[in-house]
Amino acid sequence: MHHLIQRRYRAPDSSDDAVSGFIARREVLLALSEAETICENARTQAVAIVQSADARREALEEEAVEEAQQEVWLRARALHEALEELEHRFKDELEDTLKAILAAILERLMIELPERERLLSSVKVLLQETTVIGGAVLKVSRDDWTRAAEDLATSVPYQVEVDTSLQAGECRLCAGQGEWRGSFGGSLDSLLAALGNAGVHSHSPDSGDAVSSLDLS
Repeated sequence: MHHLIQRRYRAPDSSDDAVSGFIARREVLLALSEAETICENARTQAVAIVQSADARREALEEEAVEEAQQEVWLRARALHEALEELEHRFKDELEDTLKAILAAILERLMIELPERERLLSSVKVLLQETTVIGGAVLKVSRDDWTRAAEDLATSVPYQVEVDTSLQAGECRLCAGQGEWRGSFGGSLDSLLAALGNAGVHSHSPDSGDAVSSLDLS
């Protein structure tokens, strides 16, 4: 602006045509320069304020989104935990109900199932749960032999003999590597005990000459 000091200006309201212009005062031009600088600074500050406001707005928006996501995650986690608790509670109640139903069924079987069917069931499970190498002998009580001799002869791949020490419903499988016992009542007792302990217990027959007791559960 200082170079304008030497320029000539025509007074817009001059009534004297002889006057061609005047030299602008230095103070006026400096004032104009300062005003222009102030305006430029004001524009710069305004832009900076707008940019800062935009940045703050974006930061607040991101923070709000993060808080919303965190809230959603917390709610989802709480819902998941509630569903897990409900599932466990439902399973426990269902398990108790099933145990009671099964126990009632087993007790009813003990009462209603004929002794012949009890023996054949015990023999079937005993043969399924044991692995015999070579020949073997299945021993049953005298009463069971009288009731189911024909069925035993057709369903048992081994020799069947009478053992007077056995009670009705009991059977014993004897082989070179060991001995296994089974009974219908013992099977039901094992199932009921397993239900009471919320688990199923199984025992594998030992090899060798020792006598093994087979749990038919």
